[in-house]
Amino acid sequence: MTSSKISKIISIGIRIAALLLIILFFVPSICVSCDDMEANFSAFEAALGQVEEDLAMEYDYILFVLLLLPLIILICANKVSVITATVSVMNIVAMIIYIIMVKIRCDAYFEGIEMMVSVEPKFAFILNIVLCAAIIGVVIFERRIIEKFAVPEETAVPEKLCPMCGCPNKPEDRFCMNCGASLNAESETIQ
Repeated sequence: MTSSKISKIISIGIRIAALLLIILFFVPSICVSCDDMEANFSAFEAALGQVEEDLAMEYDYILFVLLLLPLIILICANKVSVITATVSVMNIVAMIIYIIMVKIRCDAYFEGIEMMVSVEPKFAFILNIVLCAAIIGVVIFERRIIEKFAVPEETAVPEKLCPMCGCPNKPEDRFCMNCGASLNAESETIQ
């Protein structure tokens, strides 16, 4: 594969990862449990404050950053790799802040009640972090990946044309592959 093809595949991979990050915004990624109650919710539900009837939280539109950052990655995937890596780091930080914020809010919600509140990340949360880390890794090591897997593009080798039929042949050929005539016509005298 040529370096331009590998570069294009990397760009498509980053865009697919960014689309998955956008989808994960709407997938339940946090599990809050306390005694008998358990609530699973997404960043979208947490942003709107509509977790469950028993566990109503205040809306927090700052969480929409988790949707905005993958959109920026999607737009910048082809253009500037430094921006893509930076935004991926910001997305990881935003996810960690998201879980800390949920924990603080749940502790405040159940304050004064003798309940043990547990906030645990789900598979979607972990997948979000892994995808961002993968984007960062690919952007940082893109040159090395291309150098390792790219096959140098073939340079155009001038072809030998047969003096008899005009058919193109490889430079190292001594006879025409089409008609069998000698390709070293200049060294031979024609009688």
